[in-house]
Amino acid sequence: MRRRTAVALTTGFVGMALALSLLVPSEEFQQGPYVGTIPALDTRADSREFSVTVTGARLADRVQTPEWTGTTPGVWLVVDIVFERRIDHGPITGAFRIGDVEYLLSTRPDDASIDGGASSQPGIPWAGSMLIELPLAALDDPDAGVSVLRFATQSDPRLDGVLDYTIDLGSLDHESSISIFEPERVAP
Repeated sequence: MRRRTAVALTTGFVGMALALSLLVPSEEFQQGPYVGTIPALDTRADSREFSVTVTGARLADRVQTPEWTGTTPGVWLVVDIVFERRIDHGPITGAFRIGDVEYLLSTRPDDASIDGGASSQPGIPWAGSMLIELPLAALDDPDAGVSVLRFATQSDPRLDGVLDYTIDLGSLDHESSISIFEPERVAP
């Protein structure tokens, strides 16, 4: 009787250990970012470190500021945002994904882009534009209807909060030329 009880308990413990090992998340999952979503245009979304409101998105063949003109053989995706750091000061960054392809924010506009020209203090929001250069073929990609702009406070967002905003490229206005303003502080 004791032997049967010992075998049954051992089998039970081995089964529980096996079940627990299957339930433990992968290391990649454990180190991944905490993802929140921005539900709609003009809706503020908060992560632990920052807040973002997407105020507009459009496509353009050329982008202009008073000091810079950017042309591209593809198309510019221009996303207007208001962002605010919540804990410490610093900029905001991002990346744009269509299916399995990731496009980084353009560095060509220098300080004209909000990720290059704005560093928010807690409680002091900034408004401006983020620019992404896309090839024309990206507009015809089957995944272009559910492409995602991911906002973060650092280029490697592991173990940090990020906010995702879904963009349907086919629904955006496409203009030949647009002007953007330099990033600026806005009243809270």
